[in-house]
Amino acid sequence: MPGIFGFFDYTKEGPGVPVNAPVKGPFKLFFEILFRKFWKLVTINLMYVVFSIPALLIAFFLVTPILLQFFVPGLTLDSLQTLMKDSATTSTTAADLASAASYYMALIYVIVSVTSVGLSYVVVGPVQAGVTYLLRNYAREEHAFVWMDFKESAKSNFKQSSIVGLISLVAILLLAFDYNFFSGLASPVIQGLLSGLILVLSLLATMMLMYLYPMIVTFKLPLGKMFRNALLLTVARFLPNLGILALDFFLLFVLPILFAIFLPQGVVIFMIIFYCLLAFSLTLFLNNFFVYRQFRKFMLDKAPAAPTVKHYPNTPDDDFHAVG
Repeated sequence: MPGIFGFFDYTKEGPGVPVNAPVKGPFKLFFEILFRKFWKLVTINLMYVVFSIPALLIAFFLVTPILLQFFVPGLTLDSLQTLMKDSATTSTTAADLASAASYYMALIYVIVSVTSVGLSYVVVGPVQAGVTYLLRNYAREEHAFVWMDFKESAKSNFKQSSIVGLISLVAILLLAFDYNFFSGLASPVIQGLLSGLILVLSLLATMMLMYLYPMIVTFKLPLGKMFRNALLLTVARFLPNLGILALDFFLLFVLPILFAIFLPQGVVIFMIIFYCLLAFSLTLFLNNFFVYRQFRKFMLDKAPAAPTVKHYPNTPDDDFHAVG
């Protein structure tokens, strides 16, 4: 492999897909690209983890405690230790229970933190834009120079991506606070309605984040129009969006939980390997592969004016037209 893990590799990856190549189904094409670009995805994931250390720390020390306090208020170290005590053997000591409870609480914190970053709630905006550009190109079967295009896209989209990253962080904290506030109301009916509304809004916001960063790296639009277009696509494709979001949640949250339950001895090794080498790039590639097709269906050649697309010096021109 040229360069170091694909970094500083300035050779072209290939001529791309022939113009007259037969059209493949999305399912087959997804896995074909996934296997073909597997080691590139590993490289991108490693790069994403390194540059997202600030986001991971914020998620671990700030966001995760708030989310757990609001959504699972009964989950504490003491309550976890008590729960484990009920299923422990008579030979288990208090020190063993305390150690095990601390271990599983740490696992929960890591899983929730990684999920918060993987679902784009807590991100370093320019890093998210740079990685999104690379994976969007892979989803379109176009080449990308990993380091050069990442750096160029992060720099070119620094302002918009930073604003979206800050908005998403504030939004998830406000939604968690509102959910906790409404769940404490006296009337069970009003409590259920308002709490349900907050959960729906959280779901819609998460789906919108799937579209916002691909829009940022593709279209020359003000953020207001990007948010509007993301909301329209979220509503128009709600069920498919929900399916993609469910897959993301399964990969980032459910799969590690299953490992912790059924293979507790190997969960740490699994988390280190999966989270560090593949989890982020895999979910983002899945999102970009899906979002790209929605862009083609709903935004291609829809604008009456000239195309408003972003061009980068190392990549082919975009074939997208932005919705005005």
